Amino acid sequence: MNTASDQGKLLVVQANPKHRGVNLSALERAGYQLRIIADEKAKPQDVKKSTRAVLLDGLDEPGWRFLRSTLEEQPNLPVIVSSNGLETRAIIGLLDIGVAAHTDPSTGTQELIARIAWARRRAERPDVDNGPSLEIDDTQRRIWLNGAPLDLPRREFDVLAVLMMNVGNIITRDRLMQAVWGPGYKTGSRSLDVRVSRIRKLLRDQGGEEAPLVETVPGVGYRLVM
Repeated sequence: MNTASDQGKLLVVQANPKHRGVNLSALERAGYQLRIIADEKAKPQDVKKSTRAVLLDGLDEPGWRFLRSTLEEQPNLPVIVSSNGLETRAIIGLLDIGVAAHTDPSTGTQELIARIAWARRRAERPDVDNGPSLEIDDTQRRIWLNGAPLDLPRREFDVLAVLMMNVGNIITRDRLMQAVWGPGYKTGSRSLDVRVSRIRKLLRDQGGEEAPLVETVPGVGYRLVM
């Protein structure tokens, strides 16, 4: 069983109550020791050396100010934002300033915990060059993970290839659908989600915990993070 000391300290910056949605009790059960601060009072100095990650529960203007000033001082800090009602431009803005992941209150607790864990691993990796490697050969339509070939059907190959060519950048659902299925395909189809799910499973099965992550950007699309 997890204890509060297992996962370390998580700084939770809370917005106005009507904008919150994170199940804090579930985070405590997962082993996190929570330190909770209202966003209007939060400052970069509140991120102590013992802080393993920062979670914004809701996002108001004070939260934006806290994010900008904190990530300017600590660009590698693992920060996750859970908020509802953000426009695509705002979500992209969050990721551009260094937020590791954006979720919304409908995100399941287990997925949120997994995203926090992934953000921590990414931030704590001592040398990015020692991380996973993905290589592609368009002529053979083959992709290798850490030197081993991935068994990818045609559509999964095409989806992953587009993400690899734009690693770290957000690719909208429409753009992925157009690139893989062509301009006449219905963008509301679940085909893309099915392919992404299969790609994630294959990467995880073959690469383990250090596998590249195909991250969902709610309401926008996907991005590949190495």
